[in-house]
Amino acid sequence: MADAKSKADGLIHDNAVMIFSKTTCPHCAHSKDILTAKQKEYEAKGTPFSLDIYELDQASDGDDIQDYLKVKTRERTVPRIFVAQKTLGGRTKLDKGPPYPDTCQSRKLEKKTEETGILLGRNRKDGRENICLIHFMAIITDT
Repeated sequence: MADAKSKADGLIHDNAVMIFSKTTCPHCAHSKDILTAKQKEYEAKGTPFSLDIYELDQASDGDDIQDYLKVKTRERTVPRIFVAQKTLGGRTKLDKGPPYPDTCQSRKLEKKTEETGILLGRNRKDGRENICLIHFMAIITDT
């Protein structure tokens, strides 16, 4: 799993938006459509951001990477979406739109991370930090 960890963490680190996906998953297709359209929109405005898609079912190490993502995010489902090295979650989070009630309570933010300058909310259920989509646009335009 060390190779899977290294590869996944490298992909997450090197891209403003990283999607771990499967080609047969309709939720993945929906999320990829939304985020690639947003990437094209911002590229046309002159503020491009990096987006990469790793198709787990097409890669020999896909199962290992998916196992590692479960350790990292406590979720094994796809898509697994990362924005600026923070987990956004999957399609449900993407579709909810801002604000996410479980990650950005009343739009009050509890923390600003030094490494990315991204504002985060705290998930009340388990204390993990998740990025909320209300800040997604600010993140990708600063990239």
